Amino acid sequence: MNESTHISDALNVRIQHAIYNQVLDELTKYIEMAGSFEGTIVPLLGPTRIGKTDLIKDASERLGKLEPGPGVLTSSWSYGFGSIPPKPSDRELYASMLRAIGYDCGPREKTSQVRDRLLTAIQDEGVKVIAMDECNHCAETGANLSPRGATDHFKAVVDATGVTLILSGLPKFQKLIDENEQFRDRSTRSILFRPYSWSEQQDRDGFAAAVLGAFQLLQEAGVRIEFEDLDMVRRFYGISGGRIGLVMRVLKA
Repeated sequence: MNESTHISDALNVRIQHAIYNQVLDELTKYIEMAGSFEGTIVPLLGPTRIGKTDLIKDASERLGKLEPGPGVLTSSWSYGFGSIPPKPSDRELYASMLRAIGYDCGPREKTSQVRDRLLTAIQDEGVKVIAMDECNHCAETGANLSPRGATDHFKAVVDATGVTLILSGLPKFQKLIDENEQFRDRSTRSILFRPYSWSEQQDRDGFAAAVLGAFQLLQEAGVRIEFEDLDMVRRFYGISGGRIGLVMRVLKA
């Protein structure tokens, strides 16, 4: 292993900072509450590179269980995780959720067939939660389905199976929620994963603690940091806009 690989490995961790932990606790609470209802949508919105994907994975580790579903003999994970591709179509929306729970579909399967296989798999496997990242792709110009169509598809899955859907994406996804009353009625309040604000003392302290924690990992890996700590914290805030996910990306590079 060369030195650069060793340094990069030292940063392959999740820095659980103040805002991250607050949002993780809120997301966990919403998922646990949703379990008492017959199908719920939990929107998780925040800017790019803030750490939404890591947060979803942490929630899966907290709440997911390996157990047999009512329609199968083998055990499977109760928490699925996937991502919506750019410019999704109606078919691809269902296919991405199907892949999130460990299945795939053939190139010739029609939209209705993929949807039916998804609904059957959720029920047979006993899937409780499906988290889909990059849901903002449904709201972007060039998507091969209408905004109303996207939210109707998500709503249909929830209604048919009682699953909890975590829909993670950029804040622009809120527009789709606001424009579909039936979708909104099935949703919790959107969880906002915000960056740290330099104008707030508590936020400055939280951001500094996270960045200094990353520096400590580098020092333990043998990297000498000869800059003044708080000066580097200010510089990283200017680069990242208060997003710890982007700080870690910069440090890895």
